[in-house]
Amino acid sequence: MTLLHVPVIDITPYREGTPEGKAAVAEQIGQACRDIGFLVVSGHGIPEDLIGKTYDVSKEFFELPHSEKMKADRPAPDQVRGYSAVGGEGLSYSLDEPTRPILRSRFRLARSTSPRAIRISRAKKRARISPRMSGRRSRRTEAGMDRIF
Repeated sequence: MTLLHVPVIDITPYREGTPEGKAAVAEQIGQACRDIGFLVVSGHGIPEDLIGKTYDVSKEFFELPHSEKMKADRPAPDQVRGYSAVGGEGLSYSLDEPTRPILRSRFRLARSTSPRAIRISRAKKRARISPRMSGRRSRRTEAGMDRIF
């Protein structure tokens, strides 16, 4: 049956970790994405007071003058964190194709370095070749790289 409204999907069964619960939530999310493209998540476990504080801080930020918000601009155009002003993004901007700008502003947070990037960096440091090894890698280094990838 095709959805005609935005569903509220309780992800508690997914968070409980059973294969059946995960499959049921995945099916509901899949249907919502295919049929209507939107969904509301409940059962996420985020405390209501944290949601309220986050809303208040967000509202405070977006009420700032434009010049103040621009101090939190994205570090680089290809990075997905920081403030994006109205018209600052478009669906084809990265392809250098003409496109209409997206008429919304947003502020996105992201880790500046992902856990995976940290693991890769550490593995590369361990894998640095000493003059004695003459271009060979140790079995230990190879095993470490295999775990990362």
